[in-house]
Amino acid sequence: MKTRYYMAAITLTVSMGISSVSYASPVDFTDNVSYTTDTLSGLDWLDVTLTANLSFDYVNAQLGAGGLYAGWRYATGSQFNAMVTNYVNAVPAITTTGTVYHAEGLIDTLITLLGDTYSHAIGFPSIRYSETIGFLADTYAPAPSRHWVALMIDDDSTIHFEDTTKAHAFVSDTDVPQVDTGHFLVRDTVSAVPIPAAAFMFAPALLGFMGLRRRAKNKA
Repeated sequence: MKTRYYMAAITLTVSMGISSVSYASPVDFTDNVSYTTDTLSGLDWLDVTLTANLSFDYVNAQLGAGGLYAGWRYATGSQFNAMVTNYVNAVPAITTTGTVYHAEGLIDTLITLLGDTYSHAIGFPSIRYSETIGFLADTYAPAPSRHWVALMIDDDSTIHFEDTTKAHAFVSDTDVPQVDTGHFLVRDTVSAVPIPAAAFMFAPALLGFMGLRRRAKNKA
């Protein structure tokens, strides 16, 4: 009888172990239309085009309860770099706030995911040039009332240019809307635990274990 109890317990333990592995969050980026989830950092990134051509002061005022962007906050330069690092699998991680060069094709889709605030075609046949430009939480030390703007560039206009990202590209005033500039807003991703799916995996073992205990009690 003890052997049967042990087998049921072992089956239950193994099933739970398999469940925890099978439903671990994938390390990738998920397109949710209006925002993108970086599952590695656990942050959602709002599509930058949704805040394009709006002043920092206006957007910042809309971050509170009842605002247009309630629940969101400004990303820092470090979070921007971490997001790019996660996307391109950079080793070592990107920490500089200066220009970072990327091999052709690495950040093209990232710009599409976050939304290009400025793009145009060059020549014939047309060659795409796209940028995602947005304010960060980082202030400019000599003038704290001004904020740093980050950018990502997908430059296919000529073989002599490379795709780049830059956390501190330039500083800008906060009270005036900047043409073709949005805002890098983030929020913590709410992790949903797939309990029903996990339960199905170890439910048979659990029911069997409970049945064995009930049968033992009846015999006693």
